[in-house]
Amino acid sequence: MDEILTIEDLAAILGKQPKTLYNWKNRGISLPQQYQVPGMAGVRFLRTDVIAWIKQFAVPTEKPNAKRGRPRKAQAVQS
Repeated sequence: MDEILTIEDLAAILGKQPKTLYNWKNRGISLPQQYQVPGMAGVRFLRTDVIAWIKQFAVPTEKPNAKRGRPRKAQAVQS
């Protein structure tokens, strides 16, 4: 069975404060699919939904080929 997360758990995964996520929710900013569990206060999230939600915003990173910074004197002479 998939792990059920609270909004506090989600905040910890994202590195945000729970209050930030409550603000996002109230402003209509996209959050993962939310579930209301009978007998439990607040909304819950499934870990697989959270991972899928994060992946939809992920941007692949690539290392640049060019070296950064000023060239050394030896490199400038060789060019």
